[in-house]
Amino acid sequence: MFTVTPSIAKATRKPTHKSTGLGYAFATLGLRANEARVDTIRKAAHASAVRLQELAQDSDERIDLLSDVAISTYRLLDPRQRTHRIERIQLCIVSERSRELVQDSRRSWQSHPDGLDQSVDGSLRSA
Repeated sequence: MFTVTPSIAKATRKPTHKSTGLGYAFATLGLRANEARVDTIRKAAHASAVRLQELAQDSDERIDLLSDVAISTYRLLDPRQRTHRIERIQLCIVSERSRELVQDSRRSWQSHPDGLDQSVDGSLRSA
C-alpha cells in the first residue's frame, strides 16, 4: 500500500497551465510523474484541498492554491494530456466507486428545487 503525501505548491511559484507538460500538476498534488490511476489522483486532490483548507493563510493565496489543485486535477484526469497509450487507457477505466458517484449525482439532480422533476430522457416536467 502506498500513501499520498500532498505537496502544496508555493504561492510564489506561478503555474504555467498553458504549457503541455504535466510536471507542475503532478507536483501540486504530490504524485509521482505519470500517475494514471483515477482513484489515486482523486485522493491526492482531496488530500491537497483538505490540507489547504486547514492552513491559516491569506484568503487570496489559499484561493489561488485551491485553484491550482483544481486545474491540476482536471489536467491529470484528461486522457488527451497523456502521451503514453497505457496512461490514456488507465484514465478511461471506471472504478466501481466512480460509478457510485455518478449514480448518486444523477439521483440528487432528478428533483430540481424549482419544482420540476427530470425524467429519464433528461427532459423536465412539472412535479
